[in-house]
Amino acid sequence: MAYAGGMDRRAQAAGAFAENTLANAVTDPEGRVVLAQTGIRTDTVGFAVYYSRAFTGVTRCNVFKAEENAVLEQAEFFLRLDAPSPVEIAVYEGGPEFNSPYTLVFSRNLGMIPETFGFVSSGALELPLVAGRHYAVGASWQNSARIYRESAGGVSFGSFQGIIGLDNAYPAPATLTGPDTALPYYMRLRTRSGTAHAAAGTCVSPVIAPSSLETWGALTCGVETPPGTALAVDILPETGENPVPGFAGLADGASLAALPRQPVRLRARLSTTNAAATPALSHWGVSWKAEPGGIIAGPWSNTVHSIQDGTPPRVTQITLLDPSPTRAAQVRFRVAFNKPVFGVGDAPPFADLLPRGEIPGAAVLAVEAGDSFCDVTVATGGVSGALGLDVLATGGIRDHLDRPMAADYTGGPDYALDFIPPRVTEIVPLDPSPTNAPVVRWRVQFSESVTGVPAAPPFAGFAVEGLTGAAVISLLHGGSSCVVSAATGGRDGALRLRVRAAECPLADAAGWPLAEDALSAPPYQMAHLRWTQTPAGEIRAKTGDFLRLVSAAAGGVEPKRWQWFHNAGGKAFLPVQGGVFPALTLSYVSTRDAGDYYCEVGDTHETIHTPVTRLLVENTLDAPGGLWLAVLALLAAAAGAWRLRRTKRSAEERIF
Repeated sequence: MAYAGGMDRRAQAAGAFAENTLANAVTDPEGRVVLAQTGIRTDTVGFAVYYSRAFTGVTRCNVFKAEENAVLEQAEFFLRLDAPSPVEIAVYEGGPEFNSPYTLVFSRNLGMIPETFGFVSSGALELPLVAGRHYAVGASWQNSARIYRESAGGVSFGSFQGIIGLDNAYPAPATLTGPDTALPYYMRLRTRSGTAHAAAGTCVSPVIAPSSLETWGALTCGVETPPGTALAVDILPETGENPVPGFAGLADGASLAALPRQPVRLRARLSTTNAAATPALSHWGVSWKAEPGGIIAGPWSNTVHSIQDGTPPRVTQITLLDPSPTRAAQVRFRVAFNKPVFGVGDAPPFADLLPRGEIPGAAVLAVEAGDSFCDVTVATGGVSGALGLDVLATGGIRDHLDRPMAADYTGGPDYALDFIPPRVTEIVPLDPSPTNAPVVRWRVQFSESVTGVPAAPPFAGFAVEGLTGAAVISLLHGGSSCVVSAATGGRDGALRLRVRAAECPLADAAGWPLAEDALSAPPYQMAHLRWTQTPAGEIRAKTGDFLRLVSAAAGGVEPKRWQWFHNAGGKAFLPVQGGVFPALTLSYVSTRDAGDYYCEVGDTHETIHTPVTRLLVENTLDAPGGLWLAVLALLAAAAGAWRLRRTKRSAEERIF
């Protein structure tokens, strides 16, 4: 914006960083420009602009199976909106099976989206995708929108499986069920598989071209440079990539007084020699001094001057001078006029300035007037809500020709007053229970979006309780929720997640810390595999006996796998054919069954085996009773031979 009267003012280069101005860089969930991480892929599915159908108040998602661990950085859903509509981007996590229930793990309300024919974007996010699980990614909208589908495209982190949706479902529900194998919706996903950052990247601002420029002022930028990183700013001309001579590698506060009077752009150069860290650019801008108003000297006089002016005074813009949302007792508005004015803020009660919004106690406290602007301080009243400022055409504000404002100005922005601290609304287990899994997860849902959630050990404010040896090992945050993973240790019992407000560094956009502690309910019931019955260490049997080796186990998860092993004569243990049940049955013991045995049972997470049982088999053929049996067998054989000889003699007699 330009300011008349030689005033020195600030102008932001851009309200937000545009994605198409970034090279090897991205905007993170806090809106900062950072270096992109390696292994980034952008995939498109369902590309079509002719196979479409309109829906109202629905949730529609594509279902993918992750075949490798990855991180979802952005989701974009293609919509045609013929009228504005609230839109929400949602991500659901399922299990290993396509038909498993899907639980909401991320959602972002995009607000009122204007008429559009294109992608609506989640913006930057950080959502882990676990190999082997299914994910439903899509959008939910309130008013009528047309969506598009086609059998086209795939994803680099896994495979497209089908679609899932629910009618009469805005906003996005907590769970989805009933996926279908059908054509994909038109969607674009950005994922990454690595964690290292690119070595260098850039961001370029839009063209800055003041309509009235006398001299440039200074550069301002918000920069974070962890060890091993750097960020510098160049001044570029309106076109081209070479900096204006003498204006490369600038830092915050650099003077631009010698910069030629021409349209310019800003370019940030980000770099790192530490793959685990990135510099960050949170904001930037320049200041300049505008040319004074024009003076015309009449030819009829050497002393009479007139200033060209054919319009009454009016407000051109109101801007917020303090952060929003806020919990401050006072906030400031800057009111800009189209020309120098008088009579604004001379004394209370400031009848021309009216706080807007139903905020009890909101009142104008002070006005600091400039030439063609004024800064207004307003008490917030300590109540949450929206607070704006209206400028009324009551006749008090006039220009140098004593003309009053022609109309009220009621179109300025509002402060979001937030006097309600965030709290945990629920802690939801994301894995089955009972379980013996080495790692379990919870989704912690907050009452609003928060920042400052710890991303590295010791994960201050997040702890597991109930079992010795269990500990939080990772925390992934996105907007108003986070996913907490914990190593369970090796003990059985109840495991809970506790969020401790006094230790947790998170805060909402207004700076409020977490209001109170929260404890997960119900707990995970940890039940590891354990033996409840095993065979004796030594068992004796005789040849021909019937024998059962019995084992029993508790804990773990279904299905369980059983296998008996046998080691005969000091050889290696080998699986027993058919020995896949808790009990091993030997219907007729023989000497070959002698040896060592053990049983093994396992599930998805762990395997245990019994102590070794030694089976000693007595060969009854070597006992006295066995000798008599051998004698009887010889006698029977002799009797059979005698009967054969007698039969032969009788036959010979009949022949002769």
